[in-house]
Amino acid sequence: MKEEPHKPLPDLEKLVSRDMLNRGADLLERGSIISLDLSGQNAYLSKVRGTEEYTVDIVLDDNFRLFTHLCSCPYKGGPICKHKIATMLLIRSELEST
Repeated sequence: MKEEPHKPLPDLEKLVSRDMLNRGADLLERGSIISLDLSGQNAYLSKVRGTEEYTVDIVLDDNFRLFTHLCSCPYKGGPICKHKIATMLLIRSELEST
């Protein structure tokens, strides 16, 4: 039996509110992600245009679930800002298309 591939970031919608998910999706749709690079095994570094240019580090575990996440923005409303969400949505899209 063929093993199903793991869906990248399967819990993303459970980690954040719908409003925050929409804010991240809006950033992605507006083309606010300047760059996205693979910085290691399952590790990604992006530059996201917001009020300023922010750096986002996302690391996934071997099952493509969120392992660690950092953003240089000053957001204090929760653990996951819209810049991280936009980056994770782009990572998910790129992994699903390969």
